[in-house]
Amino acid sequence: MTPKKKQKRRDYPRKRKHGTWFTVGQIIVILGAVLMIVIAIVDLIFQIASNPQDYAISYTFGQINPYLGIALAIVMGALILWLSVDRRIYNRMKIVLYALLIIVLAVIGGNIGALVVIIGGLILIFYRLSKE
Repeated sequence: MTPKKKQKRRDYPRKRKHGTWFTVGQIIVILGAVLMIVIAIVDLIFQIASNPQDYAISYTFGQINPYLGIALAIVMGALILWLSVDRRIYNRMKIVLYALLIIVLAVIGGNIGALVVIIGGLILIFYRLSKE
């Protein structure tokens, strides 16, 4: 008889670090970030077609240059999307700090998609509070 093979670390079943509500919050944050980017691109198309001298209305900054508002929304949406997809980020940070960072970035982005991201961030915060 041959000796029994020792089980290696990678052979053990993976333990889930976060629960179902964390996954739901992450999906809502990802959908909100994609919505931020899509709405900014649609605003850019309508801005070029209409009078380019108008001011865009941002939830955060009031009336600003429309191209600056579009650029902020696209950059913040891409940053939120990267933060929510990259697993290294939220495994190393505390969940509440991670959710607050996402909420602040969404507020800076300032369009309708930001509201969806804020809802997802609040779900993440309440998930963490329910574990305590």
